[in-house]
Amino acid sequence: MSDMISLSNFSFSFPDKVVFQDIDLEIPLEGVNLLIGENGSGKTTFCRLLLALQAGYSGNLLFNNIEIANADTISIVEEIIYLKQSPSLNFLAATSWIDLVVWAGGFNSKVYENTDIKEALDYFDLLSYRDKPIWELSEGQRQRAALSALLLNKQKIWLLDEPASGLDVTRQRKLKDLIIEQSRQGGVLIISHRYDLFADISDKIYEIKEKSIYLRK
Repeated sequence: MSDMISLSNFSFSFPDKVVFQDIDLEIPLEGVNLLIGENGSGKTTFCRLLLALQAGYSGNLLFNNIEIANADTISIVEEIIYLKQSPSLNFLAATSWIDLVVWAGGFNSKVYENTDIKEALDYFDLLSYRDKPIWELSEGQRQRAALSALLLNKQKIWLLDEPASGLDVTRQRKLKDLIIEQSRQGGVLIISHRYDLFADISDKIYEIKEKSIYLRK
């Protein structure tokens, strides 16, 4: 049985704006799923609601039959890796290498020399920047460093908010290849305005429009 996001009579509003209203939808998290929408439509807000980082919705929002409002963030992140839209918000340490050490499980010599970490950075051509402070990397390099963590979290569902931001064409292709590979063993949900970039690898495409979420494909 695949992982599942279920919404019923689901609504969410900010004090000055209705974002979602009366949605009934199931999103099976298998293969590659793409959620598109215009800027300001609620794509990132939906990510935050799903991860229990944003409270205050009405109706039901369930992940694998567990109501998100009753879940804690720690239990959710054990099953989902969420890469935020701003790459700088994804880091847990000062360098890309130490950041992946944390993702890999801790600060000990065995983890520190983990070959999986080397391969993860090498995949996105960042090995030569392994000890450079995150704040000295370019925006594109920070994005690639954040994406490297995906290779250490293949057992989880991938929730990716604008993952191609700052990537050139070559790195976009490498990202898409990685997503296709992951989709053979676990679900991927891409949140993006880049229909043109991800439509060809997506099994299902959803769109946020007029305060609702629709299945397009």
